[in-house]
Amino acid sequence: GRVDSVVIHDLEPTPHREPSSDGVDIATRHLEQLRASGFAALQKLRADGVIQAFGAGVNSDEDGEDVAVKKEWNIHYVRSLLEMPKQIGGGERGIDFLLCANMFSLLNHDAHESGILDACLAAGVSVIVGGPYSSGILASGPDPPSGQTPYYNYQPASNEVRARCRRVEAVCKAHGVPLIAAALQFPLTHPAVSCVIPGSKSDDEVASNVTLMGFPIPPSLWTELRDEGLCPASLPPPFLD
Repeated sequence: GRVDSVVIHDLEPTPHREPSSDGVDIATRHLEQLRASGFAALQKLRADGVIQAFGAGVNSDEDGEDVAVKKEWNIHYVRSLLEMPKQIGGGERGIDFLLCANMFSLLNHDAHESGILDACLAAGVSVIVGGPYSSGILASGPDPPSGQTPYYNYQPASNEVRARCRRVEAVCKAHGVPLIAAALQFPLTHPAVSCVIPGSKSDDEVASNVTLMGFPIPPSLWTELRDEGLCPASLPPPFLD
């Protein structure tokens, strides 16, 4: 048998938080274990043809995490992953991909602002973006017809997030583009990103995502978002095929 890909998952402080610790010390020990043996084991599985590829996952703050602690950890973790092949030797290449969940969307630019996307691009590591809808609000819109509060990063969206989303939605409407289509395609404007995984609960959602991915979006939409301060000016020029 063969496994297409394996992901190093949840190597982060989040699962180890408790009142007396932010979990970073435990996550650091796990990272050292990966460096000491796990990484080379994954390289060997790939070299032997048991798996085709392996990568790692990172995500934005969720479940009330300390935002600064999580950002600092993500930068450290990704840098460590990219440096690991040289540190352990052997001549095998490192991770094939990095899965960034809820870190690069129309409302969250952490993966870009932290330098993670550019670091992966320089290292030849493909980036997969998960959560392009920021766990709901970019699909439902800031003011869902149901009257319910939309979700952002797994929590009810704050008034500040909803206000920012309304501004993004207004720019999309001015260009004749549904917010959800712009949200799905936005991550692909960065050259480090190879694919987007929005997640689907039904056949209808799969079909809808396929349609949305093909919705024509003029480059002027992305330019206006930058001009309005809704996307970082430092993002590379987005020209979609």
